[in-house]
Amino acid sequence: MAKRILVVDDEADFVALVKAKFEPEFVVITAANGEEGLKKALAHPPDLILADIIMPKMSGHQMLRVLKTTFRTRAIPFVILTAVDEAVSVHWASELGTVEYLTKPVRLEDLEKVVRRHVG
Repeated sequence: MAKRILVVDDEADFVALVKAKFEPEFVVITAANGEEGLKKALAHPPDLILADIIMPKMSGHQMLRVLKTTFRTRAIPFVILTAVDEAVSVHWASELGTVEYLTKPVRLEDLEKVVRRHVG
């Protein structure tokens, strides 16, 4: 069975790019905001989550906090993909349990290395 990656980002072009890069090898589920991403992750936990920080309805940080305190989802590797390159944000995300923090624009080669490192 193919591994499942949840991509949570309000930039539709970026989501389409990630989806095109990793399908059909992986099942790529998408969400346009943190609230939608949280619902999808709780309903059907993916093998990896790639999420932006600044999104409408719920930030990536808020989503991460809920997922890391929920038994079913706390072990899912969570990767931040964001334009926010501030030490405080990186530290906070690390404290909550992210496995990687990539700043946009991200090179697809770098993203592929991260995905393979965490889901094969």
